[in-house]
Amino acid sequence: GEARSQEMLRMALDLIGEAEVRLDHDAKLEATLQRTPQVVLPILMDLGKPSGEAEELPKPVLANALATPEPPLSTDTLLQLETPKLVPPLPAFLPDGVALGHLTMAADRDGKVRQEQLVLEHRGRLYPSFALRILGAYLSVPTAQIVAQPGTGVTVGTIRLPTDEALRMPISFNGPAGTFKAVPAHAVLTGQILPDTFRGKLVLLGPVAPDITEHFTTPASRGMAGMEVVANVLQNALSKNLIATPPWAFMAELGMLVGFGIILMAGLPRLGTIAAGFVTGVLLTGCLVGTTLAYARHGYLVTALYPSLLLILGFAMLGARRFLASTKQQEMVVADGIESNKMLGLSFQGQGMLDMAFEKFKKCPLDEPVMDL
Repeated sequence: GEARSQEMLRMALDLIGEAEVRLDHDAKLEATLQRTPQVVLPILMDLGKPSGEAEELPKPVLANALATPEPPLSTDTLLQLETPKLVPPLPAFLPDGVALGHLTMAADRDGKVRQEQLVLEHRGRLYPSFALRILGAYLSVPTAQIVAQPGTGVTVGTIRLPTDEALRMPISFNGPAGTFKAVPAHAVLTGQILPDTFRGKLVLLGPVAPDITEHFTTPASRGMAGMEVVANVLQNALSKNLIATPPWAFMAELGMLVGFGIILMAGLPRLGTIAAGFVTGVLLTGCLVGTTLAYARHGYLVTALYPSLLLILGFAMLGARRFLASTKQQEMVVADGIESNKMLGLSFQGQGMLDMAFEKFKKCPLDEPVMDL
């Protein structure tokens, strides 16, 4: 019986050992990363002011920092890029040369994600976003050669991604959630989808189901998985479908404001209401169509909001002024008519023509003096 127990114990230990090896997915992923160097992993970073002592980061993480820009970033820019915490992958997934990028997505005040935070700062070093690091790996551009210039853009090889002063890039969404093809993992693991399907392509591996990953509200969709937002950013960069504010945008907006203001003050008051409305409609249509074509064909972002509001409010004020002036003029005409009828009535009354006087008095408002008459 003791020998049998020992045998069963050895069998159980063997089974446990086999299960431990079979279920050690971290070891499998580690082995895969060693065989596949062209993989980019995410790191987690939170926006905010750093506090406390700086933690010591692994060398593979530090190796993914961008080169220090020349000239150095301004204090205002750094305050917008600060992060208090950086969470790297597990040490087993940090071999030398591993590519890393932060997966932080910041929403605007209305809760919608419209921009990609291409660069974040942590303890004096700049780190690329997940999408930017993938782009650099795809183009074989090391992080030391990625140049970040606030207000101008981030340059990756021959591609320049336009940004604002906080190194945020506007995203041109290709459509709602589901625009990019998603392949279920089980279809790959079971052989339904051949591995050659992905050869030579950028592949984003991550969760997309709403119950297991965060979904973001974007201008194109109420719920879009983070991987699909990254896919939009990469598509924008590789196809150069970029949204940029051209250098002449401010002058164009100022020119429209000044031009429309001059027309509203000097031109429209000399026209009739219908003609003024027609001119306003033509100018408004030209403004909206021009800015829309600039955006659709070249990705130029020129604001038409303020010139359009100036036109609409200016025409509305002009129409209101004319309406008030017309109403006042009508009131004066009515007042003159009342006074004329009263004088005629008094004249007929003095001549003894009481019936005619009564007809004139009936055309006046029935106030106390007229009733006495």
